[in-house]
Amino acid sequence: GQLPVWVFPRRLTTPTVIAPVLPVQAETVPDSDDDNLIPDDLEDPGDPPLNVVFGEPVSPEMVHANTTGANKRSRSLLATAMIVIVAAIGTGIGLGFGVRKQQPESKPTIVQDEEKDPICDPKNLLAKCTLKMPDGLLSRTDIPPDCKRRYDQLRDNWAHPPEFMALDYRACHPANMAMYSLAEGNDVYDDPITVNRFVLTTFFFAMHGNTWLRKGKWLSKHSVCDWYGINCTSGTNHIVGIDLQKNRLKGAIPTELVLLTDLTFFGAFENKIEGTIPTEIATMSSLETIDLEGNFLQGSIPTELFSMPSIWVIGLNFNELIGTIPTEIGLASNLELLRIDSNSLVGTIPSEIGLCTKLSGLGVSVNTLEGSLPYELQSLPLEEFEIGDSGISLNQIPPWLWRYSHLRILDLHKTGIQYFPTEIGLLTDLELMVLSNNRFRGTIPPSVILQLPKLEKLFMEKCELTGTIPSEIGYLTKMQSIRLSENSLTGNLPTEMGLLTNLEELRVFKNDFEGTIPTEVCDLWGSRLGAFGRLGDVDRCFPDPYGGLECPTRFCCQCS
Repeated sequence: GQLPVWVFPRRLTTPTVIAPVLPVQAETVPDSDDDNLIPDDLEDPGDPPLNVVFGEPVSPEMVHANTTGANKRSRSLLATAMIVIVAAIGTGIGLGFGVRKQQPESKPTIVQDEEKDPICDPKNLLAKCTLKMPDGLLSRTDIPPDCKRRYDQLRDNWAHPPEFMALDYRACHPANMAMYSLAEGNDVYDDPITVNRFVLTTFFFAMHGNTWLRKGKWLSKHSVCDWYGINCTSGTNHIVGIDLQKNRLKGAIPTELVLLTDLTFFGAFENKIEGTIPTEIATMSSLETIDLEGNFLQGSIPTELFSMPSIWVIGLNFNELIGTIPTEIGLASNLELLRIDSNSLVGTIPSEIGLCTKLSGLGVSVNTLEGSLPYELQSLPLEEFEIGDSGISLNQIPPWLWRYSHLRILDLHKTGIQYFPTEIGLLTDLELMVLSNNRFRGTIPPSVILQLPKLEKLFMEKCELTGTIPSEIGYLTKMQSIRLSENSLTGNLPTEMGLLTNLEELRVFKNDFEGTIPTEVCDLWGSRLGAFGRLGDVDRCFPDPYGGLECPTRFCCQCS
């Protein structure tokens, strides 16, 4: 091989000088790939002056000497030069080896401060799978051999084989992506900490975690207990809660979630979760609360939910569920709250519901049920009872309803009631009363109003009400929202309304009022009133926003 340039000074690299010693160079100097080992004291000093050769001056007298003497001197000088060349070569080689011996034998320092290259590079795999999830396949060349080896080790050591074990190793399934993510640093896969990380990583990929609003520390090396929305018992790694409400989750609930055996709370309401509710959830014996309100869940309510021993809250309202309310509901002896309103459920409320002796909240509003209320409901300790627009008709309200003296929420809107039930006054703990879209054809009884001091929201729209608004309404100082629109109310708003300093919303459009809005009502704008004549804080006014009343000032009437 050719010698590195740094072995000799540049003035020794002319062909006439180097040619005789090239074999020596090739045999005595090893090859080197490290160009950074050149010491400063061997840097090229530059070309010598023209009148200097190897440190010897050349005089004019030497050039004009006689031929014989000149030849002798020439041969002598040439011999001397050859000796100098060999000596220089030996010195240079010695220096070269000396330099090499002085260098440390440790690894290059550039490696010490940098992280190792990823084995599987899950981010890259995920990017390639984005358009293929959940049924697509990666190509074989997408998965490095070392990554495949570690992936196989994890599968072989997996102590609780879930369904994904049957998947092709190239599958773009969320569980597969989680496995590749874990393959970066795990050789075994049967400890609880790794199982937790696997389940949550699968959940992240299944729920399109890259688009979440909040995902602090997810998929990082931090403890999963530090990941956003994850709750653990103090001082342990036992995951007891997942709370990811309003976080842009999108996708189907992965069955791997059941591996979180300590989970007690699963809350992901107001997202875009779709698909069916996995029946495997029933195996989660510690689960107490399922809150999936406001998603796009489809299919029927799994009967298995009601056989869960610890379940006491089921929130599935505002979804796209179909089918009937399972008779197995009677198995949920610890159930306290059932919210299945705003779906497309059919059939009746099963009588077995009477076996849920702890049930205090029942919501079945806005469905397509039929039949009447089961008699067995009367034995339940109800505090929330919502059956409005459920399909159940109440031509006559069952008398046992008035026994719920601790009832806080009552929704009977659009149930076919044809008279104002004065017995409502017996429900002295009532906070929310929804009676809209019925045919009362009468006045609002003042005596009833006086008996409801805790009332915060009163909804009686489209009830064919007549007469005036009772002045006694001023005693309901906790009132936050009043909706009396689209009736036939007359007179004016009572000045006593000015006492309702907690009032935030007042709807009275499309009535037969007369006169000018009282100053006392206008002054409520200085308290909490934010919606009067319009829809909340949206710049949208109702038609006839003040029910025929005139506006005293622009300040009072923002929809005039």
